[in-house]
Amino acid sequence: MLKQRGVEDVSHLSGGIHRYVEKYGSSGFYKGKVFVFDQRVALDPDAMEVSNNDNNVKEMKNNVDAKQRDEKIIGKCKECQKPEDQISGATVCTVCRDLVLLCPSCKSSTDEYYCERHDLWKNVYFTFLGKFTVEELQKQLGDLRRMHDVTYAKGQRNVRRTLRKQIDKVLARMKDLKDGTAVVERDAKRRCRTCFESEEICDGLCWGFWRSMQSPYQMTKKECGKMLAIKVGDRVGPGPNWNVLRHGSRFELGSESKSRKRLKSDANSVTDGSQSSPSSLEKVKMGKVIEIKPWASGGNEMDCVAVVWDEDDGVARKQSGCSKRKGKKRNKVNEDGDSVAIRQSEIYRWGAVARNGKRMYDVELIS
Repeated sequence: MLKQRGVEDVSHLSGGIHRYVEKYGSSGFYKGKVFVFDQRVALDPDAMEVSNNDNNVKEMKNNVDAKQRDEKIIGKCKECQKPEDQISGATVCTVCRDLVLLCPSCKSSTDEYYCERHDLWKNVYFTFLGKFTVEELQKQLGDLRRMHDVTYAKGQRNVRRTLRKQIDKVLARMKDLKDGTAVVERDAKRRCRTCFESEEICDGLCWGFWRSMQSPYQMTKKECGKMLAIKVGDRVGPGPNWNVLRHGSRFELGSESKSRKRLKSDANSVTDGSQSSPSSLEKVKMGKVIEIKPWASGGNEMDCVAVVWDEDDGVARKQSGCSKRKGKKRNKVNEDGDSVAIRQSEIYRWGAVARNGKRMYDVELIS
């Protein structure tokens, strides 16, 4: 890529940047933190440096003046341009979920964030629509349609598809408000775009490979109480920490899923976390635990369960379009040699300790 841009002298760094920083620390030519693809997130060169007796390395260190040592932060806040190098999985673009570098002040001044590529979408595209009135949503709708029909009128098919989905989402929210099945939540808590949890639960370690055992909070697990018992084969349903925004409705799709009562009960569950009672036409989804494992990679607690829901319990469905349920599926050849689509299991927290020190249960046992 560099050669394509006209750079002639391009070489591969022997051992990679990680080995280079281990050898030279902050006294080498590398400036800033090293982004790593694990739960450490980003490493300071000084913390990575190992003892080295190489005379050339010592000489290089002696030549680094105090000013260079103080100029460690090369990152800048996207909004105010102040030096900043703390990245968080909770600070991602609300459109594409790319990481966004923001200082604490700018981060606290808004509920949703935008990368440079989607700066134009600011004040137009929102993931969480609960705090907006019908009039405000109507303005968003007009702006979204203008972007779809004018700004991105030619090409950029994926961008236009994203805008159409948001337009449908805004229209659905407006309908719910007008029908009385939803209410405006002006004081709604700020939520993480990645896991859809509030700040009191999410600490930013939920993004991709950063999902960790949250060791500062796991240390309080004795105060949280003993984890509830569960075993493979147990029957479960949506639990006290089921998040409608993240997991979808707690009701089966075939049981009047678009009824007014269900929409209202789902809205209540997002607002106050309460467990509303289903109507006679609605059936709470149920499933079976097929695996118990750590919620975080490298975790030492079995605080995650993999569940296959009854409506997708592995019963072979020939690929004739008999099921339109969205979700991850895999193809498998049965004994008759027919290709069938089988839905994979989904994972949920079972006693994982959150930022507030409480154990989270996305599902609960059904007797």
